[in-house]
Amino acid sequence: GVTVRYTCGANRLKEEIVFSQAAREALPDPAQLGLAADHTYLVFAAEFTLSPNNLNAMAHRTGGRDPIRTGNGFAFEGESRIDFEDERENLYFFFPHDYAWAVNDSVSEPVRVRRIFYTQQGKNHLLIGVPWRWVRAAAPGPLLIDPTIYNDYATDTRLQSATNVGSETTLMVGKKSGQVKKRTIIKFDLQYSNIPSNATVLNAQMQLYYFNATVAGGSTWVNRWVQAHELLKSWHELQADSSERIEDIPWLAPRAKIGPGNNPITADANGQFESTVLFQQGEHPTWKSWDLTNLTQKWVKTPSSKSRPAGIKKKTESNRNIQGLVKTLCPADGCFVRRPCASICARGRRTAAVTSCAGMAGKAKVKFCS
Repeated sequence: GVTVRYTCGANRLKEEIVFSQAAREALPDPAQLGLAADHTYLVFAAEFTLSPNNLNAMAHRTGGRDPIRTGNGFAFEGESRIDFEDERENLYFFFPHDYAWAVNDSVSEPVRVRRIFYTQQGKNHLLIGVPWRWVRAAAPGPLLIDPTIYNDYATDTRLQSATNVGSETTLMVGKKSGQVKKRTIIKFDLQYSNIPSNATVLNAQMQLYYFNATVAGGSTWVNRWVQAHELLKSWHELQADSSERIEDIPWLAPRAKIGPGNNPITADANGQFESTVLFQQGEHPTWKSWDLTNLTQKWVKTPSSKSRPAGIKKKTESNRNIQGLVKTLCPADGCFVRRPCASICARGRRTAAVTSCAGMAGKAKVKFCS
């Protein structure tokens, strides 16, 4: 009466537990077991391990997060989102808010799935449950319980408004008159690149395809420089927006604060850009490349920073700095389209060449405004 389905996506493992009507009818009454119906849950149990094993686990709450792991032991009960990250807040994966619903009911709101993490005799356990009263009272037919795990290996999004747009296929840069600014953040995870930490990085380029540009009515094209900056804070593709980098964790300023300096206490991104590229009228479609060799060398030598993201910022030809991750003076729109390409060539005890361009053909594109 219970079926478990798994769907592997680009950045998530989706698990669906289908609980049939026959299984629902076979459930005993909690009173038979000496339990109060209002405090009884239908629970599914699993044992789990972490890789790497030293990850921190953080439960979200209003206004912040709380650790749920002390040493090697877990202790948590609730419905919050759970982040698994290293000591520098690099997010490896997370459990989002999970829900359950009756398949034959398109009207009622889904119910939250409750989780319990605990450690016993050196083993980690996860319990996920839904209220027994809901199981018995929901519309006849199967119930769908939907826990999901997201990873965070190669991601990008744009910072535009209070709404996250990480699942969209367009990364925008610029501002049109009467609209909000649009900025872009991109992250490549080098932890699995197999580049030895003592290697010398000969060349590391971030390549984006500049495929179109638009100019607002009555505006005149102005050539622009686009700068790449190192981001100093962790963020997540499916949560970052203009005000928050992770759910309930804000940027220091709207759309991320760049500098001054590179202290993560006072800045979201390094105030000194790593590379700058000129975008000119009429030159698209074409590839654009930012030199990130020095930054990649630092990431390779510091294993805990290998998944640090890169941000992009723009300035005028007169070299006047514009504060913001991706910001423009022009009243026009533009965009980066997702799946940029990172190419790294390193030399050390062994030679390693890494290219991360999954799905690049016809997709790794850039659009920019005048």
